[in-house]
Amino acid sequence: MKLEWTTKHSVNVKEIDEQHKYFIGLINEMFEALERREVEAVVDDTLNQLATYAQFHFATEEKLMAQCGYEGLKRQKDAHADLTNRLIELLDERKVTLDIYKYYYDLLDFLKEWLLDHLLTEDVKFSKCMNDHGIF
Repeated sequence: MKLEWTTKHSVNVKEIDEQHKYFIGLINEMFEALERREVEAVVDDTLNQLATYAQFHFATEEKLMAQCGYEGLKRQKDAHADLTNRLIELLDERKVTLDIYKYYYDLLDFLKEWLLDHLLTEDVKFSKCMNDHGIF
């Protein structure tokens, strides 16, 4: 099932919201490619894009959190590191999996759950701090 961006996902910081929308777009691209059975052609490339973009996005968030003195910065960094490590593990699992479609559907479920949970429980916490410091 595809993800849809709604205002409840917003952190009221345009740059971060746009990056989150991009993530949702990548996850949706993976889903659509799986539905078309274009695993080698699209899904693998999109997964690598997602892993690379995550590094850029996490650095952006962490820089803005530091800029406004966000007290939950360490917790966010830890969550970002955990996801990065999990993505590396998942990419390694891809090399040895026998049921590629099950692997990718499980991966999509993981990514959707992580992203939505992180947005709604963690990222919304830094919104006020950033807005209070003029970051919109």
